Amino acid sequence: MRRLLSLIAVTVVIAGAAVAAEPLVVTWDKAHLLRLSKDAAQVIIGNPAYVDATIESPRVLTLFGKQPGETNIIVLDSRNRTILERAVVVHPESGRRVSVISPRKGTTGVAEVKYSCPGGCTPTEMGQAHGTLAPVSEPAPSNGN
Repeated sequence: MRRLLSLIAVTVVIAGAAVAAEPLVVTWDKAHLLRLSKDAAQVIIGNPAYVDATIESPRVLTLFGKQPGETNIIVLDSRNRTILERAVVVHPESGRRVSVISPRKGTTGVAEVKYSCPGGCTPTEMGQAHGTLAPVSEPAPSNGN
């Protein structure tokens, strides 16, 4: 019986750790409020190129997605005890973004222009040249029209 109770306790601890391991998901170019259970004194971001964090009040942080990617966040209290330690995933808001890739004049490379399209499309970013333009071996499939 004692062994069974120990096994159940270990299972509960492992399940709790798995739930705590879920990453925070932040949308690129958007602010995200993070509410804490304890007062924060310090915030550490693994790679600040992906996300920025600001302490708005002792229990509220603002996370801002700077570019798509993954990093981590560690929040400490005034005694340097860990309040929160999680992965942070920054992803683009793909439902309203469009990338147009087109041939670059006079080269075999391509250029990319990114647009935000909440109602009408507005250029948001000019991409760099990418790879080479592959020859088309067969026509694109028709949608029946």
